[in-house]
Amino acid sequence: MINEKVLRHVTAFNSANGYSADEATIIESIREAKRVWRGNESKGRWWIDYTAVVELNGMLIGYRDAETTGDMSAEETGLEFDTGSICEYEAKEQVVTVYAPKGN
Repeated sequence: MINEKVLRHVTAFNSANGYSADEATIIESIREAKRVWRGNESKGRWWIDYTAVVELNGMLIGYRDAETTGDMSAEETGLEFDTGSICEYEAKEQVVTVYAPKGN
């Protein structure tokens, strides 16, 4: 089940833009929003599971998804989109140390 706050936000966005408020259209609106971050969580032979964060009308929304490594879509391989993974995210700054050869 989609997080209630996110559901209300996306429903209002869809209504204001003439889109349907059914679950399939809400998921489509989220998945097609501007992606601001993607983190690979696990890679397998047939698919890659990842977390994506999108910005939709001022709200950061994250969800788990998968893409296949071959020609078929995730749904065609039997993977189902997890609506329970959809929730509001926030940006947090982190410092990352990178190591490089000396003199470069």
